[in-house]
Amino acid sequence: MKKIISLTLVVVLCFSFAACGNNSEENIVKSNLTEIVSTDIVDFTLENCEFAHYVSNVSTNYVEPTEEPNTMFAARTGTCFVSMTVTINNKDRGGSIDFGGSFSDWDPASWKVKYNGETYDMYGFDLNVDNYRSISLSYAALIDKSTGKVISKVGSSNKLIAAGESVTIRMFGIIHVDPASLKDSFDLEVSVPNSTGEYETFVYTIPAKI
Repeated sequence: MKKIISLTLVVVLCFSFAACGNNSEENIVKSNLTEIVSTDIVDFTLENCEFAHYVSNVSTNYVEPTEEPNTMFAARTGTCFVSMTVTINNKDRGGSIDFGGSFSDWDPASWKVKYNGETYDMYGFDLNVDNYRSISLSYAALIDKSTGKVISKVGSSNKLIAAGESVTIRMFGIIHVDPASLKDSFDLEVSVPNSTGEYETFVYTIPAKI
């Protein structure tokens, strides 16, 4: 009888743990490209996201993926770029939001890529140094959302976004994997701050390119 009770408890505990695991996954909001995800102080949109081995530093398409080899912005073998264009709308009543850079609370280096069943941390990239967890916006660009044209280079490690301000930023991180194809699908897990100082997690699904 004792053995039966013990086995029953084990089975119940296993189901409880499984349920907890499922709940944590269910609490993560999954979205598609160009869909707006929101907290009480931020509207966030992933406008575009793709893998690349090279990104351009030409002012007209700054840090945009390119097929032309570029020694300054070339991902080492075994790594690849994750090129991202994001729109951030600070809808708080007052105060700036500090985005990007190692001294910012909201650092996209905390974001993760899920590809082929594996999860990869995002790293910064600075002149072929790719082993530190910080994405500087020094190489990012402010983009005109309606045209996709570069307005200006950010040129600093972070960007302060004032209350009521909306900005579109093109930037890139790096992950330690070489995709089978740069056109493969993957997920990008992003964090977005709320008014309590905590971060809410959202997962964008990036479809395979034809």
